[in-house]
Amino acid sequence: MPDPSTTRLGLYKSKSDGSELVNYTQDIGQNLDKLDLAAGFQAVTSTTRPAAPYSGKPIFETNTSYRSYFSNGTSPASASWVEIPNSSGTFGGNLTLAASSSLSIGAATLTRSSGGSLNSNTNYQRTGSASTDVAYSTLVTSDTFDRARIYTDGKLEMGPGNAARDVNLYRSAANTLTTDSNFVAANLFATGWKNLASYGSFQNSATAGSPTPQVQDVTICGLKLRFFQGVVNLSGVGTGGYAFFQWNAGYLPTYERDWGVGGQPSSASYRAYWATSGAWGITGQAASQTVINLDQFSPIINPPGTL
Repeated sequence: MPDPSTTRLGLYKSKSDGSELVNYTQDIGQNLDKLDLAAGFQAVTSTTRPAAPYSGKPIFETNTSYRSYFSNGTSPASASWVEIPNSSGTFGGNLTLAASSSLSIGAATLTRSSGGSLNSNTNYQRTGSASTDVAYSTLVTSDTFDRARIYTDGKLEMGPGNAARDVNLYRSAANTLTTDSNFVAANLFATGWKNLASYGSFQNSATAGSPTPQVQDVTICGLKLRFFQGVVNLSGVGTGGYAFFQWNAGYLPTYERDWGVGGQPSSASYRAYWATSGAWGITGQAASQTVINLDQFSPIINPPGTL
């Protein structure tokens, strides 16, 4: 009965008391083959890894740009392989660093603070091929949409996390910062331009022209101003009062508003009124008038209702 084989490579050992004759094939040849196979990393493919590796057995795969592994000796053997990062193959595992460790690439170093945030000694730069490429985004656990997203052109979008992002901030032209959404500051609020037809209906055959009639509220230090823009087409206008729009309930003034259009009251070409009934009209105009340019209307101070 021979002595027990070696634990890692299974090298054959003849009986130590000298009673067993030496057999070259058994005692020397096969042991040399095993030693040769165990020397350094064994070349394999991803489908021909050793079926019974010893603990610590190193291999590299010739068909995956030389991804390298060692066996941790666990069973089954197929699950015992632990990948070793190298500069040739693409690392396919998870790389875990201790909390106090750092990752350095040239002069750039990435570390973890005691609070859990990642810190860098240099700036982060995202280079995209298009201005619509995403440079950075954030989500809260269980979110289905990015809550915040920054694009490579600097545009910022934000949303609730469970629906599409609905507010933005971006550079629209030189020295111009723009948002397509409502903007609120401590002493400044602007609703953005809204379709006039959302707050009432056109009257007496008047219709929306081009540009579309719009309305916007701007609040500055507690003072609300209502601005108008766009064109209203008129029909059957006389020289007397002509109501072209009826405001919805909630937008009725407590007293009639009256102002000149196209200049100061003394030089206005005609006058506009906003009655307590919600009727919005003009008076003193020429009978041939066919359009109203709302850009010529003065803003209303502290108007009724909220846009």
